[in-house]
Amino acid sequence: MTPGALAATLAAATLAASAAWRSSRPAARQGIVPPARQRAWPAGVSRGLDVALAAVPLLLAAALVGGALAALGGAPAGALQHAAASGWLAALALTAVTGRGWDRLGPPGLLARDRPVPARLAALGVWPAAVALALLALLWVVAAAAPGAISAGAATGLLAAWLAATTALGRLAGRQALQHADPVTALSTVVARLAPLARDGEGWAWRSPAAALTAEAPARGTLALAAAALAPAIVALAPLAGLAAARGPLAAGSALVVALLASAALLRLAAIRPYLLPAALPGVAGWALAAHLAVLLPALGVPTATAGALAAAVLLAGHLVTIAAAHRAALARFDPRAARAVQFPLRAVALLSAAAGVGWAVG
Repeated sequence: MTPGALAATLAAATLAASAAWRSSRPAARQGIVPPARQRAWPAGVSRGLDVALAAVPLLLAAALVGGALAALGGAPAGALQHAAASGWLAALALTAVTGRGWDRLGPPGLLARDRPVPARLAALGVWPAAVALALLALLWVVAAAAPGAISAGAATGLLAAWLAATTALGRLAGRQALQHADPVTALSTVVARLAPLARDGEGWAWRSPAAALTAEAPARGTLALAAAALAPAIVALAPLAGLAAARGPLAAGSALVVALLASAALLRLAAIRPYLLPAALPGVAGWALAAHLAVLLPALGVPTATAGALAAAVLLAGHLVTIAAAHRAALARFDPRAARAVQFPLRAVALLSAAAGVGWAVG
């Protein structure tokens, strides 16, 4: 580990430990849950943001059509990849800030209908999306380890098939069905846990992500979905990723399977109580965003050091929100002493995860 990476690791660990210590002080003094912080935006600003976000699916759809026409015209693959990476990063950034997932920002959302989720799909929770996300991650790491394994035509066909399937699902089964079955929508839903903005019936408002998480019960399969989002991020950031890729697709796929099982076990250990699992999701979202930034920004020409610093900052922010959310969730159910004890495993995992992730992202 380089000196810079070591310094970043120690700084992240110190900041996370300080946040955990400070969040325990109100519990020790009062034993009450701090009030939720929310500040409404002016009506004009809210309407302007609604209009801007309503145009995003149209812009992304136009970009996809333009990319398809450019591909048919023989445009260089690198230019198309840069456009795709830019669009995906922009969609992730909007999701992380506004809390709007792919079911609202993506082109399939143009035709999706707002209707109740079919009972059978609702009974499965997010398990279908978790399985699909794990398979998508496996395809990604295997393709990265064997650059010539998937042609540009095959990748374009997979993208078109996925867009057609999600559009049909949103139209036939409703918009909320995408959160249960579509892996990209499910991933964006995890990332949306970091959003400092919220939309209610009156307009947009600033909110505390930690406060919003304490009011949500985890859906069935949430732990599997979180592990499926966390595993490819670990493979992308950890030093072993390059070694696995150098040894071929089988080693890369094996590394992902090991990371998936380890992520599931670690999340189960950290969130033994079910109500603590939503508090772990901002940390998972931080890992997912950090991996995208670390991989895609250098491909767009951003210096590796800058990309690593941005990835480390996002990852650390997610873990700080996790610590705050765990504090609120535990304090709402136990007295101050028991609240500190019940959230200790999650805090310990968040501390180690933040330190390791920031060190890997920077170094």
